[in-house]
Amino acid sequence: MTQPELAYLNGHYLPKNEAQISPMDRGFLFGDGIYEVIPCHNRKPIALQRHIDRLQRNLSAIGIKAGHDDSHWAGIIRTLAQESPTEHCGVYLHISRGTAAKRHHTYSDGLSPTQFAYSFQIPAPPSSANRPSMGLKLKSQEDLRWLHCDVKVTALLGNVLHYQYAVDEGFDEALLYRPSGKITEASASNVFCVKNGVIFTPALDNTLLPGITRGLVIDVLRDHSKITVLEQDLGLQDFLDADEVWLSSSTRELAPVTQIDERVIGNGEIGPMWARVIDLFQRHKYEYA
Repeated sequence: MTQPELAYLNGHYLPKNEAQISPMDRGFLFGDGIYEVIPCHNRKPIALQRHIDRLQRNLSAIGIKAGHDDSHWAGIIRTLAQESPTEHCGVYLHISRGTAAKRHHTYSDGLSPTQFAYSFQIPAPPSSANRPSMGLKLKSQEDLRWLHCDVKVTALLGNVLHYQYAVDEGFDEALLYRPSGKITEASASNVFCVKNGVIFTPALDNTLLPGITRGLVIDVLRDHSKITVLEQDLGLQDFLDADEVWLSSSTRELAPVTQIDERVIGNGEIGPMWARVIDLFQRHKYEYA
């Protein structure tokens, strides 16, 4: 008999299909909450402290007083990873502002935040020997989301619509740019491009998420290679003219892109720099807390 998937809800571990949250929860009514996705390979969390640090920063950024230290969140994540039926899993951790008696935009200080988490299967880590069969295709779109994309909130309608439009048009993901022309990120990933042996990624500001995998890739390259990595403003043309383009995220790690709109990137093949960088990443990613 298959063991039911485990979840965590407000201090209790229980089968995921038994977890119930009030329809008056502000996370449901307003998207009033934050979340994290922590990748775990061989049931070991990757960059756990970095994820918890971002979680705590984001709780503070939107004024949710969860009242727990780092060890509380780490314990939930580790337990769900260990109990996962698959050795490669992501742990989704969601904290909303809590449940109020009446629906209203404003909130009182007395709410008790809702804490919910569960694990789900993710792909095995990619490598030069375990590479995707083909690169991804991106659809460029003007970024119509709010101006605090640096906070990982649960209100993801803008991301959902951008992603869905790309898929409906026959692409794998969106590549987003602001009205100024500045590239921000994809709808669920950060972005990198490579030109003449130099790796570029958009500089952090309020219009894009400070991705944990993005930061890990940069740190690994700066600590363990002589490859130049530059964080700066980039436009769509920089990506169209690149030798290679990649997406980074907790579940994909580093995914090669071979087409943007109707433009083939490079020679249309997964590039040699990606192969070099992904192997470096796999070799050193566990060194970072």
